[in-house]
Amino acid sequence: MKGLLIKDFKLMKAQNKFLILMAVLCIWFFIANREVAFVISYMAAMISVLVVATVNYDEYDNGMGFLFTYPISRRSYVLEKFVFGMLMMAGICIAGGILVFAKAALKHEVYDPAEGLTALLISIITVSLILSVTLPVQLKFGAEKSRIALVLGVAGAGIVVYGVQQAAKICAVDLSGVAERIRQASITEVAVCICVLSAAMLGISYWISVVIMKGKQF
Repeated sequence: MKGLLIKDFKLMKAQNKFLILMAVLCIWFFIANREVAFVISYMAAMISVLVVATVNYDEYDNGMGFLFTYPISRRSYVLEKFVFGMLMMAGICIAGGILVFAKAALKHEVYDPAEGLTALLISIITVSLILSVTLPVQLKFGAEKSRIALVLGVAGAGIVVYGVQQAAKICAVDLSGVAERIRQASITEVAVCICVLSAAMLGISYWISVVIMKGKQF
């Protein structure tokens, strides 16, 4: 796995122009409105996309077939992608902590640990959600078809949400009470729920991705 991680970090390094542009945009967003949550969400989304893009590089010009001539199992390949994503998430968390400190310094405020934890939770749920959805789709359909599959998936999710709302109305179920309970939850409760949800999503996605990889022919 160490070799795979080194490969992906080198691939990420090759995207230095994009990373510099992303950093400049994040700094500009932060200076413009100082909304740490938005900046963290943006960084997490962009880094997650880059992590998934490493699969494209691996598949380019029959690269995947060449890659598996080395002593690498398909399970370890999938695991490395998730580990790589988590390492990138750790970097985002560090960047988020720095932004929270910077915001407090610029506004001459006392550092708020709750805001720092919120930035951390945002990065965790964003990276977990994007990786959990896009990695299996990318491995299954490849670069071109995966875009269509993701669009259809988003549309399907929207239909499901709409269907749940309509079913709640028909069954006279008050969803506002659930929303109010979520708003009243403590930061600790939210943190536990996000961590459990993220772990569950990543675990299911990892299992699906392994099944997909074992069925692929190179």
